[in-house]
Amino acid sequence: MSSCLVASAGAMNLLTNPSFENGAGGATFSATTDFGGATALELTSISTEIPGWRWEQNGGGGAAWLEDNSDFFGSDGDHLLYLDANQSIQWDDGVTVIANGLYQFDYNFAAWERGQDNSPASSGDSTALLEYNYRDTGGDIQFGTYTGPGDIVAPANDSNPPGSLTWINGSWQFTVPADYGSDFNFQINVTGGMLLDDLSISEVPEPGSASLLGLALGTLLLRRSRRR
Repeated sequence: MSSCLVASAGAMNLLTNPSFENGAGGATFSATTDFGGATALELTSISTEIPGWRWEQNGGGGAAWLEDNSDFFGSDGDHLLYLDANQSIQWDDGVTVIANGLYQFDYNFAAWERGQDNSPASSGDSTALLEYNYRDTGGDIQFGTYTGPGDIVAPANDSNPPGSLTWINGSWQFTVPADYGSDFNFQINVTGGMLLDDLSISEVPEPGSASLLGLALGTLLLRRSRRR
């Protein structure tokens, strides 16, 4: 498995609902004091309210789907996801990948512990890892974990409600196992209270392919300039 922080600019996102935007309407959300007056939909112990995503409760923690129409949290779009410490969210629609393919996982996140009035969210506790499962070429289900390049942590945020959260990008690359056959799914586990938004999984072009594309574009531009 390889990991790095090189961006794959312009690559196609393989997730169809990467920022938790579509699904239940505003009428299903209600104001909660835990989120400083923002409207939220508390997820049940096994929840599929967010299209493409599945949440199952781990221990005593919880999760909530938040509306952000007034940019209350400073995230992109109209919705985002909050996970308590030691919770996870699973992508359940499958991702189309290829064996031995190199991919990049990106996500925006901010550390925040709900219900902790004026108590800082520890940046060191708000880390994430990517667990996956797939069917191998023989049809058996296999499991594994990708870890990023060290701890990618969000700065502490010390206000409730969070008037100005500090968001950062987490990013790393991973290689799909050689025995991959079908049905690649994954889940994100967090070690501390975390807000998530704008997730992405995209294929990283092979260096040779990128070079050939650049050469082809260069040749085309040269031909056009000569015609002039």
